Amino acid sequence: MQVGVYDVKPLAQRFVDVLSREGHPAFLAEVPMRSGKPRYRVYVGRYPSKAEAEAQLHRLQQHPLLAGSFVLKRR
Repeated sequence: MQVGVYDVKPLAQRFVDVLSREGHPAFLAEVPMRSGKPRYRVYVGRYPSKAEAEAQLHRLQQHPLLAGSFVLKRR
């Protein structure tokens, strides 16, 4: 699940670190934009199906830092 997007890598990494300390399997992905500037997406978990991700999403949305999270299928 994507839980955050940042323009600055240290801020994104700090969020990953906070989530990881709380036991969430968080990771960072650098995504180039059309402008050439990178964006840094923060994800939690890797789920075998969208249904499993959505079930976990409802639990994660109770966390104050993850309230705006959504399921995004990565290729």
